[in-house]
Amino acid sequence: MANADWTIALHGGAGPLIVPEVLTELDAKMEEALQVCFASIEGAKDGMDVVVAGLAHLEECELFDCGYGSLIRDDGSVHLDVSLVDGQGSFFAIAGLEKMYYPSRLALHLLRENKGSMFTWYGEHVRNIVDGLSKEQKAAIGIVPNHAAMRAPFAKEYLDGITQRNTGKKLGGTVGCVVRDPSGRVFVGTSTGGTPFAPVGRIGDTPVIGMGSFADDAIAGISATGFGEAFMSSASVPFVAAKLQGRAISGSLELVEIIDEEITRLERRFPGVEAGMIAVTKNGCVASAHNTELMPVAIGKGDVGCYSKIVCKNGVLSRDALGAS
Repeated sequence: MANADWTIALHGGAGPLIVPEVLTELDAKMEEALQVCFASIEGAKDGMDVVVAGLAHLEECELFDCGYGSLIRDDGSVHLDVSLVDGQGSFFAIAGLEKMYYPSRLALHLLRENKGSMFTWYGEHVRNIVDGLSKEQKAAIGIVPNHAAMRAPFAKEYLDGITQRNTGKKLGGTVGCVVRDPSGRVFVGTSTGGTPFAPVGRIGDTPVIGMGSFADDAIAGISATGFGEAFMSSASVPFVAAKLQGRAISGSLELVEIIDEEITRLERRFPGVEAGMIAVTKNGCVASAHNTELMPVAIGKGDVGCYSKIVCKNGVLSRDALGAS
């Protein structure tokens, strides 16, 4: 095989710069999530367990727009979107989840139990399944009694800043994880609380397979972050995947250029749009690109207890460092 190591890449959302003290904490959380991913490999059924280990670690942090840190919709409620997909075509996606800290764990449970493929919380299917879970299972996905329990202090502070037209503070956004295992299989997950103050019922790109999360063992794994409507209208992730299909990528810098080209096209269609992606190719090349001041990223290659890592500092992932991969 081309690369016998595990390759793991995580992002914490694309957006404007935040205050330095929170930025340092974001970097630390990304590094922690990478450590959690590698620690989970030994007991993992496959790479999807590793993906969800990383996502769940970020979902419990109030600094990211996912899980506990999710931003509110226009009626004050919190709704979550999540998608998991592997490179052989298995996937599960849910839009509009309510009152749980770890939507990625629920999606993994439903994927493993073959409970369908793509649903909204507004129907009864997923709600009935959750109601039937054991007490231990409900604890694992972080069920809470009401929407108020989902309003993390930092998210509230950020939203108060928006209403006061003070944009000096910004937390991390949508989170994503891409994993390539030593056999070359690819696994991807993306989790979000969505756009702040969006109408209840709005569905962005995250739960739409191929748009927020893409995986094909013969091409790559990709997770996207940014304005979902722009990503869907422009089919940005499929465009990147199409450019990678059948192409021998010489290194991570070439992969960065391919993603950058698509983000530039996206900007032409939607001026001012915020966008970012992480990608891992079939051969283990890994890259991150974004058009914003900040996109927290952590990348690791290796195995349990022995892996190299790149964690962005101050919101910047060095292209020189990427070129070494």
